[in-house]
Amino acid sequence: MSKRFLLVVVLSVLLLTAPASAKSSFSHVAAFGDSVSDNGFADGAGFMPYTNGLVWVEYLANSLPGGPVSVKSYAWGGAMTNQANWDKIEWSGLLWQIEQYKKEVGESDISDVLHTIYCGGNDFWGKKKDGAFSAQNIVTAMEELTKMGARHILVANQYTAVISPGYMKGDYASYRAPLTQFKKSVNTNLKKLVLTNEDSFSQRHAEVNVYYINSDDLFDKIAKDEKGYVFTNKTEKWLGTKEFPTPGKYLWWDEWHLMTRAHQLFGDFALKTIKSSSQIVQ
Repeated sequence: MSKRFLLVVVLSVLLLTAPASAKSSFSHVAAFGDSVSDNGFADGAGFMPYTNGLVWVEYLANSLPGGPVSVKSYAWGGAMTNQANWDKIEWSGLLWQIEQYKKEVGESDISDVLHTIYCGGNDFWGKKKDGAFSAQNIVTAMEELTKMGARHILVANQYTAVISPGYMKGDYASYRAPLTQFKKSVNTNLKKLVLTNEDSFSQRHAEVNVYYINSDDLFDKIAKDEKGYVFTNKTEKWLGTKEFPTPGKYLWWDEWHLMTRAHQLFGDFALKTIKSSSQIVQ
């Protein structure tokens, strides 16, 4: 068999076996959620970034297949999964963000946009502390995006393996255990609703490529100081330290939010999941 003929055969097999919705690139990233995805006023949403550099969706966008691509973040610091914000504001929540996005895109084709969702932890401070309810709100957001024409949705669960300094001591220390349990409840219910139930989102929407990111697994590696995930200080904030020591050694930027290096690891972790998906052509 000649090399030319062999090449034609191989290419034919690849074309036949590749999924109809295979992607080699995305047009841009549309990010939804709370302070973890809020990249500040520069892109028209939220306040200043809650970190000392880029947030995870920006690192992800810079490394996507066919990238780098731009990020449009609709995320707001303090956002809950419903319409509201934990800071007693009745707007800026995840479902509110989706409504704003719908008004903005109208009838535009968004099938090549990567939509990301990370939200849920702030619901602990809302009126309804119910992990199942929060998970359902996230799936409702996914449903609304699908109705608009979204075909690529990345949804990440809550990290619970590391605890921010604000919950280590002082007034909020007593909330540490119940908050962790609440986040675990969100994660358990989210996985069922998105992936494992017989009537899960993935089962009902074969037309949508879902990238489920187990961020809890990533932060478990960080908590255990696995190779490549070591932070020498995981209990104190970097912001406001007397001499601003080497930032790469600190996990936490302030009492509640991650340093940009942790965001970079998060983005890289999400990228690996996307690249391993059968919907992506490398």
